[in-house]
Amino acid sequence: FKEVFDLFDSNGGGTIDAEELDLALRSVDIQLTQEEIVEVLMAMDKDGNGEIDFGEFLHLMT
Repeated sequence: FKEVFDLFDSNGGGTIDAEELDLALRSVDIQLTQEEIVEVLMAMDKDGNGEIDFGEFLHLMT
């Protein structure tokens, strides 16, 4: 799961923000509106900081 997370975390910052999430989804031919991206991010972002960390990503994947 860490390798997939690192692919989504394109800037290597340790979190996935809305822009990185959008790029990751587009890379697998999933195109969402900006509003939908924010909704997905908010659903995954358990601590409410506006980004998905590895723990939050792992929680979703397992």
